[in-house]
Amino acid sequence: MPRLNGVVTDTGTFQSQSNEEDLNPQLACIVEGRGRVFIYHGGFVAFVDDEQTFITRMG
Repeated sequence: MPRLNGVVTDTGTFQSQSNEEDLNPQLACIVEGRGRVFIYHGGFVAFVDDEQTFITRMG
């Protein structure tokens, strides 16, 4: 899966210079002991924990 550049805010909003507008999550969940997962319209997915954020787009 390709990594994307961007920032995920505390509320799950995905901000990226390559997107025309910020993406708000359609679904968010907490995975106990693992962090948070945010799913956005258009197939974007973000995995966030205390150490890193991984953003990708499902094809």
